[in-house]
Amino acid sequence: IVKELDNEQIDVVRKFNVLVDTHYKTKRKVSEYAELLFKSPKTLSNLFSIYNQKSPQQIILDRLALEAKRLMIFSDKQNQEIAYELGFNDPAHFSRFFKKMTGHSPSQYRELERISA
Repeated sequence: IVKELDNEQIDVVRKFNVLVDTHYKTKRKVSEYAELLFKSPKTLSNLFSIYNQKSPQQIILDRLALEAKRLMIFSDKQNQEIAYELGFNDPAHFSRFFKKMTGHSPSQYRELERISA
């Protein structure tokens, strides 16, 4: 049963999503966004749970993966350049993250996109 949210709670959810779109390259922790919203990380998690949404952490990771996919499809940047642009210090860490999020390595993903285009 989804509890109804009041306008203030909906506004917090909306602001969180805007902040993620703005800062996903530099802020990866829910606590960083909670601080910007003057809320606790637990409060944010509870709000998203009540609203029957993905967890705040999952939203952050999904946004990062979406941008990685976008850069792979629409730019000529190498995987290493994309990793650094998205705030990963180690391209191998980026590759593991990307594979976990998409089921494919960055190179496999590019190849699949070329085939389907």
